[in-house]
Amino acid sequence: MYLKTFFSASLLIFSATALALPTDDEMGTPQSHKLEWISKELQLTPDQASKVDVVLKEQHAKFKAIHEESSTRIEAILTPEQITKWEKIKAERQEKRKEWRKHLK
Repeated sequence: MYLKTFFSASLLIFSATALALPTDDEMGTPQSHKLEWISKELQLTPDQASKVDVVLKEQHAKFKAIHEESSTRIEAILTPEQITKWEKIKAERQEKRKEWRKHLK
């Protein structure tokens, strides 16, 4: 009984939290769109928005650095044939992201 109640409560809390987050369309958008969304949802003052913008830019830089390091480490593990395939997969994903972003505008 307790497990069922706990599970139900957890599901309810998770669902409510998910509703407060940006939708899939808003996730992964350029940093300026994230700032716009956060500013609107939280009704940030211009000073707060400026400070959040700095944090988002720092976050973007860190994510980019992690991504590049991970890619380099993965490529060091792969065979030349696998690297060719990996590069193709990355290019396809990048093209899909470009197409997706075009639809957001």
